[in-house]
Amino acid sequence: MDTKDKKQAIAFKGTLNDRFQIIHSLGEEGGNGKAYLAWDTQNNTRVAIKKMKTNNDKDRVMVEKEGLVMSKIDHPNVLKVISYGEGVYQCASTKKKGKWLYLVLELA
Repeated sequence: MDTKDKKQAIAFKGTLNDRFQIIHSLGEEGGNGKAYLAWDTQNNTRVAIKKMKTNNDKDRVMVEKEGLVMSKIDHPNVLKVISYGEGVYQCASTKKKGKWLYLVLELA
C-alpha cells in the first residue's frame, strides 16, 4: 500500500489549520497537554502535534519560545519542528471550530 492509499484509508478526527489531519491521540493527557498523530497534507508525512492544555498569554509565549528554539536545532536525535503557534482546529464530525495552541513535530 503506497502513501496515498494509506492516507485515504484513515478516518480523520479533524484538521488543524486546514493542513494537519488529526488521526488519533498518542496517549493520556500530560501536565502541559496532549499529543496527537496527524498527517501533514502539505508534505505528505506523519507528524506529532503537541496541543497545549490551556491557551493563555503565558502558554503562548512558552510555545513561541519553544518552537523558535527547537526549529533552529538540526540534530538526528531531536525531532524537527514544522509549525507552532495558535491555530484553528475543526472537528470532522461536528464541523465545530476551536483554537489550539500547538507545536508540530516531524516523525522519522
